[in-house]
Amino acid sequence: MNISQVLDACENDLGWVPEGDRLTVRKAQFTILKHAMTKHGFTVDDLALAVAWAARRRLPIQKPIQLIGFVDEARAVAAEPVVVHPIEDQISEAIVWEDEHPDADSRRWVSRLIRAMGPARWDVLVEWRQAGRGPKDS
Repeated sequence: MNISQVLDACENDLGWVPEGDRLTVRKAQFTILKHAMTKHGFTVDDLALAVAWAARRRLPIQKPIQLIGFVDEARAVAAEPVVVHPIEDQISEAIVWEDEHPDADSRRWVSRLIRAMGPARWDVLVEWRQAGRGPKDS
């Protein structure tokens, strides 16, 4: 990834909208990010990590320079070991969560989680999480 791709990700993934002439604003933000990277000792990979971290948390940004403030946290999260539970465990945990937090949509979600087969199981689980269901631990 290069700085131009980081700026693309800021627009596409983080909701940044360049104000004014897009090309002129992008050139200015490119220079600002390049200077900040040098000042803080960050790499483009650090910025890419920050973009991914902010996107997972759905954090909108006003300007790409805000990524600099996300780098340390993104590095810390990236350094944590990733624990991947088998899909069966994740589906079971989702069903238990729905049972413990009943609302108008719980029956529909439990039904979908139980009935999903093959690769669709993962798709339903992802959709369930994107719908804001489950524990809010991240």
